[in-house]
Amino acid sequence: MDKALEKPEDTIFIIPAKLEDCEVPKRLNRYQWVDLFRPDSNKRLLLGLNKRALSLSSDVSPVMLKDTRQRKPPLTRPVVDSDQLGREMVEKAARKKLEREDAEKAAQAKLERKATEQAEIVRLVKEEKERSERETAEKLEREDAEKAAQAKLEREAAKQAEIAKLVQEAKKRSEREAAEKVVRKKSEREAKEKIEREAVEKTEREKLNRETAMNDKSTWEFGTRQVVYGAIGAALYGMFSLATNIFPLHAVGNVTFRPAVAVLVFFASAYGPWVGLLAGFIGGTLGDALSGWSFYWNWSLGNGLLGLVAGLVMSSIKDFRARGDIIKAVGYGIAGIAVGMLFASVTEKFIGGLDWNTALVGYFTPAFIGNTVVVVILLPILMIAFAAVASRRGR
Repeated sequence: MDKALEKPEDTIFIIPAKLEDCEVPKRLNRYQWVDLFRPDSNKRLLLGLNKRALSLSSDVSPVMLKDTRQRKPPLTRPVVDSDQLGREMVEKAARKKLEREDAEKAAQAKLERKATEQAEIVRLVKEEKERSERETAEKLEREDAEKAAQAKLEREAAKQAEIAKLVQEAKKRSEREAAEKVVRKKSEREAKEKIEREAVEKTEREKLNRETAMNDKSTWEFGTRQVVYGAIGAALYGMFSLATNIFPLHAVGNVTFRPAVAVLVFFASAYGPWVGLLAGFIGGTLGDALSGWSFYWNWSLGNGLLGLVAGLVMSSIKDFRARGDIIKAVGYGIAGIAVGMLFASVTEKFIGGLDWNTALVGYFTPAFIGNTVVVVILLPILMIAFAAVASRRGR
């Protein structure tokens, strides 16, 4: 069936045959079928096969099918010979086929001649157009080349005149530049030396400013500056204490891990012992109040003593980025932690009636260790960051 679909229309390739009266399948109902149960079915099948044989090759002989049925002799007129009738129809169909093929060949030949003539005309027109375009392009190229050559000659002449003029000017200019070069080199050398000198002076001045920024007054001087910085330190210490009081240590009382201690020690190291005392006392009290705890005067005072001792290092710090100064600040901070926490723990013995083991092991030891770890880790970071910001702002 798939092969039959590839054949041209009206080509005899499949002839469905019905042995009895029935419905033809959908895939076959597009073809002419033969009813073998009808009397004239053999003749119809024979005509179809002979037509297909003629379309395949002229050498194929028509097939003659003899009528084997017994018929009664006609009463009035003789019956026409079916074989003769078949041959005549086959010959007639063959003649028509030959005539149709000759007509088709003649028409095809005429079309081919006409197409050849049209193609030749198109080719000649195209060649003529290309020749005309080529000649026009060559003419334009010649004209452009002539114009370019003329312009080149004019440019060369002008260039020669310009060169002669430039040679004269260059000679004068070289003499002038030689004198100016000597003066310019001298000026550049002096300017370079001035810039280098100013850069060195600026560096020294900035270094001096950084060294004296935090200790331009005496260690124990108390005034508006100390009060302002103490208030700022107390606020920061209290707020950071509130944020970190949720991390309790293994201790008897409300001893927590407080990274905020690094802020207290930094303010004390940067602005002196009075700032450390104010920031520690007020900030500790503020942190306890914000955390919902009562006022423990001994612990608030212990925080103040922590800041006071840590602030004693202010006068000895020259550069917040120097390793030696950072180590000194950390050392004074640890000393302050020891003094402040020891004071608070010992007073707990007398206030709360504790024994020495509970006061020292249950209060002092965890508070001292936790705060020391914070200062050792965070204080150097704060000092280096502060020095970088102060350097950018020219302080």
